[in-house]
Amino acid sequence: MVAVPSHPTPTPSPTPQMPTVDDAKAYMAVRLAGPADPRWRITQFYCADSIFKYESQWDPHATNPRSDAYGIPQSNPKSKIGDWAVGKAKILEDAGDVNGAWLYRAWADNPVVQVEWGLTT
Repeated sequence: MVAVPSHPTPTPSPTPQMPTVDDAKAYMAVRLAGPADPRWRITQFYCADSIFKYESQWDPHATNPRSDAYGIPQSNPKSKIGDWAVGKAKILEDAGDVNGAWLYRAWADNPVVQVEWGLTT
């Protein structure tokens, strides 16, 4: 006779889909859309878009060989964005959001997390 566990084994959550650069641009548009004048919002979007194009061509893996700057916002040093993202992941893990935590821990590949960092620093 086989013993049956008293509680079901939790089913692991599927790995969330990695956001795309288009998702990052959409996030940035929403993030910059506040209660301010709509003309100001679009201006801020185009300004941030121009900076990210210049710095990284919107490549989440862009690396500056002279400075260790990394990602869409060119975090310099690379560890700045990494430390910030790990801290956000820890907060989400503590709140029970394992998928959200995973997305922050995948910051080096996640354009939305990189853009969030770029807009908050």
